[in-house]
Amino acid sequence: MFTIEIKDTGVPSALRALLNRVETPQPALHAVGVEIMERAKPRFATATGPDGVRWHANARVDGTQYVLLRK
Repeated sequence: MFTIEIKDTGVPSALRALLNRVETPQPALHAVGVEIMERAKPRFATATGPDGVRWHANARVDGTQYVLLRK
């Protein structure tokens, strides 16, 4: 006959930490949002999308056209 002894000293705290992350996803979602913003910022300087394709030039809109477009 043999005996198995399980020492799970780290498991309960790891499970609590995992549960806390699932119950409060705001920090993880914030980190994802910050990462997306940081990756997008350089694209405005180069006017290119994530696929490397340049953006189309913005159309010129004067104040009158802007007011009419907002109706």
